Amino acid sequence: MFLKYCFLIYSYLIKIASLSKCHEAEQKNYHITTQFIITLTLIEINIDVKKSLGEINTNCFCNYLDSSYLIDNIYINSQSNSVLLDNSFYFDNFTYYPQDNYFGNENINIYFTKLNKIDLNSSEIFTFFIDKYSYRYVRVNLYDSIFNGKSCFFSVNNGIFNRLDELTFSYTVKFFKQTCPFIFQNTNLQYLKIYGQSYSFIKHNILGFIDFNQQSIGSKILNLELSFYKAYLSKEILNKLVFENVEKIFINGLVDSLESDLFENFHKVELINFHIENLQYFLSKNNRWLASLNKNNYNNTKIVYIRFDILPVESDYSFPDSDLCFFKDFPHDNFVYPLFKEDIFFLNCSCTLLWLLKNTYLLRNNLKTIDYLTTYITLDTSEPCVSRDEFNKSLEHCKFDMRFKLCESNNFSVKKIKSMLEYVYDFKIILYFIIFVSPILGIIALVSNTFNLIVILNIWHKDEDFRMNRAIFINSIFNILYVFIFLFHMINECVTRQGNFCSSINRSVYSQYFKIYIFFFNGNILKLLSSLSSVSISVNRFILLDNNDKSFFYKIFVKKGHRVTQIFCVFLLGYFMCYFLQIYFTNWVNRSTLVLDELVSYADFPDTSLFVVSYIYDRMGVKKKYSVFVFSLFVINYVINDLIIFLILCSIEGLILLRARNLLRSKIKMMGSSTTSKLKLEKTIDKTTKVILINILFTIMFKAIDFAISTYLVSKRMHNRFSDQNLCYMYNSICSVLTEVNELAFLMSISFNFLIYYNINSNFRKLINKWLNERKLKFLINIKVFCSK
Repeated sequence: MFLKYCFLIYSYLIKIASLSKCHEAEQKNYHITTQFIITLTLIEINIDVKKSLGEINTNCFCNYLDSSYLIDNIYINSQSNSVLLDNSFYFDNFTYYPQDNYFGNENINIYFTKLNKIDLNSSEIFTFFIDKYSYRYVRVNLYDSIFNGKSCFFSVNNGIFNRLDELTFSYTVKFFKQTCPFIFQNTNLQYLKIYGQSYSFIKHNILGFIDFNQQSIGSKILNLELSFYKAYLSKEILNKLVFENVEKIFINGLVDSLESDLFENFHKVELINFHIENLQYFLSKNNRWLASLNKNNYNNTKIVYIRFDILPVESDYSFPDSDLCFFKDFPHDNFVYPLFKEDIFFLNCSCTLLWLLKNTYLLRNNLKTIDYLTTYITLDTSEPCVSRDEFNKSLEHCKFDMRFKLCESNNFSVKKIKSMLEYVYDFKIILYFIIFVSPILGIIALVSNTFNLIVILNIWHKDEDFRMNRAIFINSIFNILYVFIFLFHMINECVTRQGNFCSSINRSVYSQYFKIYIFFFNGNILKLLSSLSSVSISVNRFILLDNNDKSFFYKIFVKKGHRVTQIFCVFLLGYFMCYFLQIYFTNWVNRSTLVLDELVSYADFPDTSLFVVSYIYDRMGVKKKYSVFVFSLFVINYVINDLIIFLILCSIEGLILLRARNLLRSKIKMMGSSTTSKLKLEKTIDKTTKVILINILFTIMFKAIDFAISTYLVSKRMHNRFSDQNLCYMYNSICSVLTEVNELAFLMSISFNFLIYYNINSNFRKLINKWLNERKLKFLINIKVFCSK
């Protein structure tokens, strides 16, 4: 027993000695998260590095872990833009021992962020996880990094990514068209996934490789997945040296076109899978590449499968007879066989499908299962489209020779069905435009409202109508504060990563808090107060025009103005509290910065999609019955801040217009038969009407845009999250852009209010004219003095 205690004490001292190798200053760079799953204890480690991956000290985390724990996720976050992926990445004394309960879970995922470049002098930097620590699969993911070699040369060393199970590049990785292909020299890699390639107005980010005149670089990448966002797929991307041994190619997203002989040099390809938007339109414009499939299949033994996935937006597409010409040159003789989901055969067994499946029974004995969706092709009982006995008769009935002759004379055109991804792209262009014009409008709004303050301060004591001046003064202050917040919120804007514009700090926690509590909460309050002060200006205009101390507006806003103000302040205080609750429950700081594809995963910062009634419960733990209350706060905010104020403003401006015309017409009746005076007064009526209509245009037009968008968003957000009609849940980036359009419309409405006040306030106008005349006179005097010299 004594020896046992001595051994425990000795072990403890050894552990303490090991821990002493990790300095206290280093320890803050390591964060460990533990997760218990039945019989497993999974460990997640976050590591911050400053200049080099060699800074990682395993003593800072390994000695805190039991040897039976499984480290399955390691996040390595670069704190600078100078960290290279090289041989300095090595985990010494990495505690891990295989356990019986690990079977099937011996995987490790490594996530790198902000890597600068790849060092081609390094070799097999991840294999120690397999050889030394007995992991079966190692998966590496790159985010916010630069993918290119520090230099470009070929060597006999194994590649830096050799023996990985999976290598993934996020859409946030910066690619280059002239990338060194030797990054993948002598590399065995099961899966390579590349997201976010685009060549469009908002983003130029394409991974291409330098075309060296070399026989081979020893690259053995078996599975390749490419996701595009409007791009042209060429040989620069599918480089023959890098992908010489690829067996399966998966093409996803929005693809504009393919190079005609793209697949000619890929002799080992077994499957090409198209999972793209607008497949029918794509095939109508791009079908010459079909002839390059399996073109050099000299021994006529290998079958190449090509699969067309039908996306939900084209769920009713079933390769109709009208599309037969797209597949006229389908390479049946090259042993190319098409694959479909089996349910398509029940929709419509068209001549186009029969043509594509022409060699089904000829190749039946050589066909093999590619995945679980295509098991039907190897079954003897499988009879795609029509029964085996009727198959040849159906082929003859289609009369393909006659149909193909018509292809040359007929001009087939396919109407492009705009997919949601294309709408997302359009809205990103709108967002880019908003970001471009916002600073310009912001400066105009600041100048306009600052000038309003200067003028009002000069006429405050001279003008008898102090109530209107006070309302203009307060309105201008609210507008200036809002403009400052609006301009600062540009730190939250991002069109797309590695695109035309993206704030470098929009994902930081502090910038997200700024958007939630400063821009959304305080900004919306300032918008409300600005709108209310605009209503006050309109009411005061009507009271002055009406000149009736017995009218409703005079009694409420003049005689009982103090009492009304007190009641209104109490109401506003209650509204602000309710609105704060709505902001708190419907917006959340998004800490999930590691997103592979922005077109698939939610990638907005902060997360603003929590407003959906049934969704709040899932994301925040709010009970469902309370989530209805939270959503009602959202609707109440819309009713007060948009609907009621908009209707009141429109009504008052309409009353002002009617009252002004009635007053002027009553003066005409009182003037008797003086034709000249009547004509002058009628011209005055027309001029006054035009001025008021222009004021209404500036005051209401942009607020009408604000109101229309808010109404649309509320209508969409009221649908269940499982419904395709809930646009803001399915594609929240669209709703986010619409919200920005809303804010821009309000900014435009307050950018030119100086012109409105110039027209509606005579003393305001007189002072401006006086200043202009003084400036003009001073300018003329200076010119005269200059000329006299």
